[in-house]
Amino acid sequence: MASLDRYGSDAVRLIYDIANAHFIAEDFADGLRRCRKRLELVHLSDTGRDVFRHDPVGMGTVPFAERPRALAAVGYTARPMLEIISRDADRDILASAERLDAMGFAESAAS
Repeated sequence: MASLDRYGSDAVRLIYDIANAHFIAEDFADGLRRCRKRLELVHLSDTGRDVFRHDPVGMGTVPFAERPRALAAVGYTARPMLEIISRDADRDILASAERLDAMGFAESAAS
């Protein structure tokens, strides 16, 4: 954030990747608070902490159910973007969207 602030243009925006944050054990709510003034988009995918991946939701250890509240707390109301790498992307993206919907992501993006 300090580098972006020194750059001097508020037009430079950020994409916050939940899988990246989880992999490096960053506190998600704290990370969002730090970047909220430049936050443009949130990427969602699942991963563990041993090997970095962009797996379908439910295939790793990202605690997705906790995320809608943290997104709302920083005023993020846009729909997050799924960033799934899969051999059957259509199936896995749809299944991930259904899992996220069941955890409250649709309600948080609609408000």
